[in-house]
Amino acid sequence: MSRSHLSLLATLGVLAVAACGEDTPTAAPPVCAVSNVAITSAPATVTVGNLGVLEVQVTATNCATAPVVTWTSSNDALAIVSPSGVVTGVTAGNVTITATAGGKSSSTPMQIVAGGGGGPIQ
Repeated sequence: MSRSHLSLLATLGVLAVAACGEDTPTAAPPVCAVSNVAITSAPATVTVGNLGVLEVQVTATNCATAPVVTWTSSNDALAIVSPSGVVTGVTAGNVTITATAGGKSSSTPMQIVAGGGGGPIQ
């Protein structure tokens, strides 16, 4: 092979490597956006020692999976709420249960009433 052929092959090799290193613009993945969180079903009262099931509807766009909902009680001494929205009455009183997803939230008041024994769960 002549020197001119080798020179041409070397130049083409450098160009091919340089072309592979170029940054190709890529579109950013869509951002999951929560526009609304609404508690759609909740009991007004829960008896101490019993359970109340809450349901939530999350409105969101561009989400590969359902947004994570976090549940909280305004007073865990009166009622605790599980990660799936099940409230357990602990002691009689009034609480607020809140569901949050993607920076949006919805709350509902709930009264915890004394049952047969009337005391806190042991």
